[in-house]
Amino acid sequence: MARNIRASGTPDDIPIVVLVTNDVPNHILQRLIDAKTVPIQIEPWRRAGVSDLTWVDSLAKLRIFEERGYERVIYLDSDAWLHRNLDHLFAMAGDAVLWAPRAYYLGEKYQFGSTLLVITPSNALFDKIQEAMKNAPKPDYFDMDVLNDLWRYDCGYLPSHYVVLTSTLDEDSTFGFATKAERIRKTYIHHFSMVNGLQKPWFVAEFHLRDRDPNWEPLFYDLFDMYWKAEPELCAWL
Repeated sequence: MARNIRASGTPDDIPIVVLVTNDVPNHILQRLIDAKTVPIQIEPWRRAGVSDLTWVDSLAKLRIFEERGYERVIYLDSDAWLHRNLDHLFAMAGDAVLWAPRAYYLGEKYQFGSTLLVITPSNALFDKIQEAMKNAPKPDYFDMDVLNDLWRYDCGYLPSHYVVLTSTLDEDSTFGFATKAERIRKTYIHHFSMVNGLQKPWFVAEFHLRDRDPNWEPLFYDLFDMYWKAEPELCAWL
């Protein structure tokens, strides 16, 4: 992700900050520093009593709201592939608490995803999140749930093509563009999601995709290939 951010044109004077829980060993932190990112250690935030462990640690990302000296933050989940530069989002203004793309895949008018968030860090906002989590309505209540319950009507909605699920790649949805092909070209981020029994690329062995469906959108397979090619180059130490 960091390499793609720089390759998209983000200048070196805009730091790429990586939140890491304080149980991450020092040699990993040094690797992140060597990659010209800024690792910041945070306290884990693990949801207890959940039935699905997929998002059990996802609340930790909400510490982006804590004030750390940054005036504006563009947050990205790391399980995604960035195609286009996002620096223009630093200029998003107005009275919105945050900016995020609509979660089109849920079919609700007022629901945003948390893969991409544009925020002004605020300890007061973080306190609201913590208070809301103390009164969570159900055990399986995670980052996207609490953010939407707090601010679905107070946020600014980015167009859906800012974050598109990989499971959408082969669909004919155009999101207002003239064609599916144009929608794919204009997509900023593809977020790896479950499709055809395939999970995130780091959970999938390469041999599972040796045989491609010729009727499926080629970029779906290409995203896996791009990840697998970059992994030994950038993260051979893992």
